[in-house]
Amino acid sequence: MVFEYVMNIENISDIKMITNLNVSQDRLKKASRYRSDVDKIRTIVSEAMVRYAVKKHYGIDDINILYPRCEKPYIDIPQINFNISHAGEWVVVAVGDCQMGIDVEKISASNLPEIYKYYTKDEILFLESLSNKLEQIEWFYKMWTMKESYVKYTGKGMRCSFDCISIKFLEANEERFKIKSLKLDERHWYALCTNKMERCRIKEISIENIYE
Repeated sequence: MVFEYVMNIENISDIKMITNLNVSQDRLKKASRYRSDVDKIRTIVSEAMVRYAVKKHYGIDDINILYPRCEKPYIDIPQINFNISHAGEWVVVAVGDCQMGIDVEKISASNLPEIYKYYTKDEILFLESLSNKLEQIEWFYKMWTMKESYVKYTGKGMRCSFDCISIKFLEANEERFKIKSLKLDERHWYALCTNKMERCRIKEISIENIYE
């Protein structure tokens, strides 16, 4: 089963609000290297959410989370997998007994032609066929999160060129894996890729839940 947790961190205004969360010293060191408080908060909260989910669903309080350079992070318990992502006001986490990849992106009015290089020719034609600029932006981020969740599912990360992964390919391989795509709010697209989609559960939690 895959357990999805999402948290809106907009109301966490001070880093002092999360200093007592259950996270590793390595994660705290990584957070300290960021200049902005929001990046520190995302880094700390994401690991705390993983530990919360593992304890809640597997009853394990002490886990070792490893973050190898340029590789998919993992827990030193082979039966438990996880993935994290954060953007804007949201931190998202998935934990379960299968491979998974998740992504969340904040929608911004980007200059789309400058970043079309991440899409196939057919996808670019589709985006350009949309007459409404807002619709173009919506579809751009919907497709981006789907692609990102897939490469994180495979463990290839950004080493895999997005223009080599088409939405048609993802849809054509639904027997091997499936992708859940939805909006967390009006400004954030979210996607989960896994091979056990029918058993997924998504829940929004707050920082108070983790402290309980």
